[in-house]
Amino acid sequence: MVFDPQSIISIHAELSKEHKIEPGFKDKNLIDSICAKSFAEIHGQELYPTVYLKASAIFEGIIRFHPFVDGNKRTALASCQEFRFENDLIFIIPLSAVRFAVKVAQKTELNQDDIESLTMNVSN
Repeated sequence: MVFDPQSIISIHAELSKEHKIEPGFKDKNLIDSICAKSFAEIHGQELYPTVYLKASAIFEGIIRFHPFVDGNKRTALASCQEFRFENDLIFIIPLSAVRFAVKVAQKTELNQDDIESLTMNVSN
């Protein structure tokens, strides 16, 4: 179930080739943080115990922290799709998911409760 930073970087590189996305990073270390958070444990308990919650944490992290110069929302959606695919779950990206990604990106100030609520909404 591991989804490492290189997976996200590869997805972004592919999207950069296929679409008009400027390649490059704002902060490459953020990708490590996003993956670490998605698989984090506290006192032996996973913060995001299901594939759906892990995928949504990856999605939320990429959109909110903008590790790339361009294409963060597309990379987040494609990463969510790829993570689920690697875990034998099919995820077809509907137009509503694209709209939701835009809404998430527009949220500038979130407290921890908002982030957890957002992650739950994405996983659903």
